[in-house]
This record gives sequence, structure tokens and C-alpha cells, in this order.
Amino acid sequence: PVDLLEVAKTAIMDSLNASEMVMQRLPKEILVSSINDSAAEVKVLFWVNNIHTEQLTRSLVLTAIYQALKQKEISIL
Repeated sequence: PVDLLEVAKTAIMDSLNASEMVMQRLPKEILVSSINDSAAEVKVLFWVNNIHTEQLTRSLVLTAIYQALKQKEISIL
């Protein structure tokens, strides 16, 4: 799953980079919090452009990540 993890991390980062609601000049991070032979748990950290749209930004980013991973045929638990 390490190769698949790298594909997933790239898809996630591409989704973050494509979002106008994510602050692009500050670093974005994808941290692996647990991993085994069949799954990996990741934490995605990013800054929002406008704190008043934090929940909307989170929703849109999660939806974009979900779609990107599905397109790469990566299952989400």
C-alpha cells in the first residue's frame, strides 16, 4: 500500500492546490497517523483564506478529496 499511499497523497495535495479557498502561500501537510497492510489513516492540514468560511472550505475540500480518490480507485473508509 505504500505506492498507493503516495498516489493518494498526490491526489489529496492536488485537491488542496486546486482550491481557491485554501491559502496557497502557507504550507499544506499530509501526515500519516497509522498504517497497516490494508489501510492508512492520514491527517490533512491546511490554512483557509477566510476564517468565516472555515466550515464551507472544509466541506468543499473534503468533497474534492473524496472525488479525487474515487477517480484513482482508492477506497475510503
